Amino acid sequence: MPAAVIILLAPVAGFGQVIRVDEIKTCKVTCEAGATLQDTIWASGRDVTPAYWGRKEGDSVEWTIELKRAEPEPRLGIRYSYAAEHYRRVSGPEAARRVLLLTVDDGEPTEVAVPDTGWWDLFELTSVALPPLPAGRHRFKLVSPLAHATTNLDCFVLYRGKARALPPTLRATQIAESPSRRFVLKTTPNTPLKMDHEELFDHFDRIYEHYRKYMGWAPPTPVSIHLIEPACWDSGATAFQNQWGVFFRADALPTEQGNWCHEMTHMFYCAHFPGWFDESSVKTLTTFNWVPALFPAHEKPEDNPYYRQCVAEARAVLDHPQQQFDSIDAIQYAIRVKYGADVFRRFFHLCVQAGEKGEIDFTPGRHLTKGEIVRYMSRAAGEDVGPIYRQWRGFAKVP
Repeated sequence: MPAAVIILLAPVAGFGQVIRVDEIKTCKVTCEAGATLQDTIWASGRDVTPAYWGRKEGDSVEWTIELKRAEPEPRLGIRYSYAAEHYRRVSGPEAARRVLLLTVDDGEPTEVAVPDTGWWDLFELTSVALPPLPAGRHRFKLVSPLAHATTNLDCFVLYRGKARALPPTLRATQIAESPSRRFVLKTTPNTPLKMDHEELFDHFDRIYEHYRKYMGWAPPTPVSIHLIEPACWDSGATAFQNQWGVFFRADALPTEQGNWCHEMTHMFYCAHFPGWFDESSVKTLTTFNWVPALFPAHEKPEDNPYYRQCVAEARAVLDHPQQQFDSIDAIQYAIRVKYGADVFRRFFHLCVQAGEKGEIDFTPGRHLTKGEIVRYMSRAAGEDVGPIYRQWRGFAKVP
């Protein structure tokens, strides 16, 4: 489980219905796996129960609370995760019924359903109604009544009213799916939602459609858009991409349209291209094509100092054909400046067509070779672009 740093304190400002949140690390945990808590960026207070808590019958969690006032209709939410398919693969059969038993004070145990959430870092809130709780001290105990009722417990949320009125980031890791079903939005529990998710999905659908037409293919869907609260962000940049989707530091998201475009390009590339071509072409397309086309309300490219710098680097390459350059970025800028806005579009479509004809292997995950890239980019440009690429000092060393 991935590590992170975050603590959710109770009561939480703005969480009007929340009476208190009790993190697993404050509870008494008894289980066969031992007492060492695991960390996960998606847990509300960083810690979760030891791996495979609930695998043994009788595993338990106990905690005590002090209420300052009576609560006539309290509910308890249990935030947890469980990966059924993974568990069956590595540990064998599940419990016949996936329920835990909750006891409050000396009352009768209540069954709490804990169905599959899809993965260990996809948390959801399951909840049950509690009897009226007078002011004062109360004891809670949650028990695994059967072997293999394994549950990755995060925290306990005592609250009033309906669960759907609780903050969505506390209720679940995945808080929304786009109407197009191309995207899902995942958040850490204390993520500041600076943008309405419907507006965010609209923007990413526009990006998706634009790229699909320009490139001639699309990535597997749904694409996960991850919003990470600043306290959990350990990257130097404010965005990145990997096989699990695109990741953004939540507080920077509203002004990061360039990063939206940049990281989604990586998502679309489906590992078709080697590293030297990948990042440099993504920078080129983001600067010269994507942002001007998709976000025209931004300043005009010619008024943007970074854009002017990129054009200047391209001109230096084109004006000095005998000179060698350290930056592959400048070479890609030169290709774009010399051959126009559609040169990469033509290149991508030629690659798709070549794959369909069996001229090249264009399977996602297989990188094109240097020779293939030059050949199809030359066709897209209408002349041999090899001399331009060879102005990059590193060109001879790449396969």
